[in-house]
Amino acid sequence: MQTALLSLRRIRPVPWFGALVDAEDVLVECLGAQLHEVDLAAARWARPPLASAHLHRLLAAARLARPHRIVRPPVAPDLLVVLANDLHDLAVLPGLPGWDAGADTVIVHAADVNERDLQLYPDVVHHLRRHVDVLLTCIESTPLQRLRSPRLRTIEVIGGLLDVLAFPSRPDAAGRPIDVVNLGRRSRQQHVLLQRWVDETDGFYLYDTGYLGSLHSLPEHRRLYTGVTSRSRVFITNYAAVGDPRRGFPAGEVGLRFYEAMAAGCVLAGDLPTASRTYQALIAPADPIPFTTGAPSLPEELLAVLADPAEQQRRGRAARALALRHLDMAHRWKDIAAVAGLPSSAAIDARITELARLASSAGELAHDR
Repeated sequence: MQTALLSLRRIRPVPWFGALVDAEDVLVECLGAQLHEVDLAAARWARPPLASAHLHRLLAAARLARPHRIVRPPVAPDLLVVLANDLHDLAVLPGLPGWDAGADTVIVHAADVNERDLQLYPDVVHHLRRHVDVLLTCIESTPLQRLRSPRLRTIEVIGGLLDVLAFPSRPDAAGRPIDVVNLGRRSRQQHVLLQRWVDETDGFYLYDTGYLGSLHSLPEHRRLYTGVTSRSRVFITNYAAVGDPRRGFPAGEVGLRFYEAMAAGCVLAGDLPTASRTYQALIAPADPIPFTTGAPSLPEELLAVLADPAEQQRRGRAARALALRHLDMAHRWKDIAAVAGLPSSAAIDARITELARLASSAGELAHDR
């Protein structure tokens, strides 16, 4: 079976897309998947005043122009897979005639599908119902069964997509000089408490000082991100979209940072989506520390871990072992194949076997005190 990936990597140079590129690369390696890359149709679309993704989408939706093209090999695939963050990413599809390449089966993964986006992108929803066989998401609280159609029969919730091996293994505390890392969207109250802790202890607290938009290089940013997080001891992991009520789902969703924190071998601490089935199945075994966004002070459990390098090391190694056993893109592909009725892959199975071997080593280290 010939598999192809319709990749948006050339037109989505934003920080959160790096994990999806890593996941695509795992499928290219393990499935021998072709890359069908969406790109700008001409250089003029990259120059002002035309250099606007929003403008590109509007022009394409109105059929006034075709700002994008697909760079792909001539062989038609049997299976086409699209990995995206949300409906905003997928808004490029209606302006790309023939994007599905005549594939017998089309699978789309949109990690974040929320009520706001369903209202903002009705054309994308209509397009998915006509052209997609299987729709996958990480969001549990958005009722998506109403999107079913004669073609779109399968809609499922799965875990986040991640290449666990993209995060370097650093099992010893000596290789982790950063005490706490808190990247991306954050809680103001948690941030204030952590800054106060730094003033009192001279700890090393790393956080973003501004919003990072477009990137010069997705691979370069991803290497920096995985390098920083794998050199950290505690990773602040709040429920998805903390502080952003516009996203349209309750504070009960598991964001990608939970998976990344475990892959990086960090201790997890944050406002936890404990009601989530995904959280209970995949994240809770890592024993995250509850640290609510409205906490009046740092939790005693977190303070104790910050003061105990041996405990940091034990918890971090255990989290890494769990990630190797359960959170890799190879594990998610097994889930996807089961949902879509696809045949098994020997290369995917071999990767899972190797991940399990690495997890056994990490697990043994976690129990050394």
